Amino acid sequence: MKRATSKAMVAGIGGTGALGAAAVALFGLSAGDILPKNPADDSTPSSLTSAAKTEEICLRTDAPFFEGTKAGCFGKDALAKWGEAHVLDNRGRAVTLSLAHPTDFTRAFETVRDCKTYRRLTKEGWYAASTREMRREAYFDRACGALVFLQAAAKADEGFFEEDALTLGDIKSLAEGPPFRFTQEPFETASLEPVQKGGAPQIAAPQKGIWNITAKSQQARLQELAYADFNADGVGDILVFVQISAVDATASVGQVGYLEKKSADSPVRFSR
Repeated sequence: MKRATSKAMVAGIGGTGALGAAAVALFGLSAGDILPKNPADDSTPSSLTSAAKTEEICLRTDAPFFEGTKAGCFGKDALAKWGEAHVLDNRGRAVTLSLAHPTDFTRAFETVRDCKTYRRLTKEGWYAASTREMRREAYFDRACGALVFLQAAAKADEGFFEEDALTLGDIKSLAEGPPFRFTQEPFETASLEPVQKGGAPQIAAPQKGIWNITAKSQQARLQELAYADFNADGVGDILVFVQISAVDATASVGQVGYLEKKSADSPVRFSR
């Protein structure tokens, strides 16, 4: 049994891209899996309220939610500043969101670029008044929800991921089970060679902490973000950001969640 040595981060709230539920369905996720449940909620998740919070949070890779969030370790003061950073979309571009006043329909729209402003306005009842703005709002739900969990990150008492990171075996285990099952057959082959279209599902590791899983017309890019206890069970999990799309598609769906491994022999499973 390996003791956890790393500190860190978060679970998150889902977001959508232009592919919407159609792209996610390729991997067994439904629209309900990616649509936000509580858009304006910035309270600490109940599963983490009794856990010991970390003094600092260490990102293994650059966080794709906010402008300027690079890999490294950050204290709570630094995290608070992320609430004022520009929220990014799936392509790494800054997103602006227009919110309408809840009762005064003659009042001008408010433009939102960061979580601090978004939380304040949505608590007051401001809302996205068009389908276009609702799509943009999903990026804020994802980023701002992730930030809440970052600030409530808990230390792990023990863990079963080697060096607090994913291995090829972990990714194969993940790809074989829900919600990442590509086909009804089990994952029979995998390699670190460049991914290829068609045939058996392939796994590629183009850089440290990044995994590509491809099968026929379906693909997922999984990014490791940090290691911590995200569900207050004392066992270390790995926070990940997954982008799901069809092969050769430009749009994608972004999903934040964490990977669980309950023992050395347990399968790796994804939780939202």
